[in-house]
Amino acid sequence: MNKNERIDAIYKRLQVEKSLKINDILKELNVSIATLRRDLSTMEKKGLIFKSYGYIRLVEEDIKFEPSYIYRLSINKDLKRRIAKKAIELLKDRDSIFLDVGSTTLNVVDLLPLNIELNIITNWIPIATKISECKKHQCFLIGGEVRKEELSAGPIDIKRELSLYNINKAFICASGVSLEKGISDYSDIEIKTKQEVMRNAEENILLADSTKFNKTGFLNVCRLEEFDKIIVDDNLDKEIISKLEKKGIEVILA
Repeated sequence: MNKNERIDAIYKRLQVEKSLKINDILKELNVSIATLRRDLSTMEKKGLIFKSYGYIRLVEEDIKFEPSYIYRLSINKDLKRRIAKKAIELLKDRDSIFLDVGSTTLNVVDLLPLNIELNIITNWIPIATKISECKKHQCFLIGGEVRKEELSAGPIDIKRELSLYNINKAFICASGVSLEKGISDYSDIEIKTKQEVMRNAEENILLADSTKFNKTGFLNVCRLEEFDKIIVDDNLDKEIISKLEKKGIEVILA
């Protein structure tokens, strides 16, 4: 059985069972762990599966339950890094930017240049923690209720708190991106923050890798037309790119 046949066999079984133990796949396919890891890595890069410790599960078109942020940090690392690099190219000295909750924005923080100064507003504690280690940039953490599972904060009076800041660029993340429904996510607290930030920002920029497209999360956030730019990896289907551009959105390929 060659690689494509193995991947096809795994995928067909996942469509029935939704999740599989790694050990069970090894026994069924009779391959080495190194071979299986390469096969599963290929499937993950194609957006077919989620990998976790000891098992895999199917990525379905409509994702109703939120994967943990620790898990999200572990997938599609190369795509997110490439997108983050493109986002960095848009930054100017003295910009005030908003960084949304998301594994891609955490990559942006890792790549922040030290030859410019930025004011960074965020609602995500991991981002604020990382920026606090850098003396070059100022960080402002939006306060309020903390989602313990995500380490994100949602202000009690979101309009009042965000009215204090003049945001040049808002970098927004999403769990799903649909041409018809727009972007979607899971937490109503985080969604309200995204919506209010986007109303206040001069420029709204969506950071989303190609695996997020043609998927919807549990709750709708906004229409795609509300974004000025979308940064996505070059694996995105050309037809989708064309449709985005027809909506008046600048598509930046990473």
